Amino acid sequence: MGEKSDLIRKYDVPAPRYTSYPTVPYWETPPTTDQWIKELRKAAVVESTKMSIYMHLPFCETLCTFCGCNTIITKNHSKEENYISLIHQELENYK
Repeated sequence: MGEKSDLIRKYDVPAPRYTSYPTVPYWETPPTTDQWIKELRKAAVVESTKMSIYMHLPFCETLCTFCGCNTIITKNHSKEENYISLIHQELENYK
């Protein structure tokens, strides 16, 4: 019984989410809007600039038991259309 308790104590600690990159412990003060725009513009003028994008589509037909994400459980896929449209709009804004 003691071994189980030791394992629970050992691993019952906050940890970064798998969707976070860089992981949460490495985050610093978030940039201001002006700093964010300045850095985007600076990166956009360099041809070799690469971008990684994580997009979370929060529409699931069932809830996974391990999931900690914000989700909308639905089998009505038309609910996704407005969200995806807004994602496209945001990508255009970045371009």
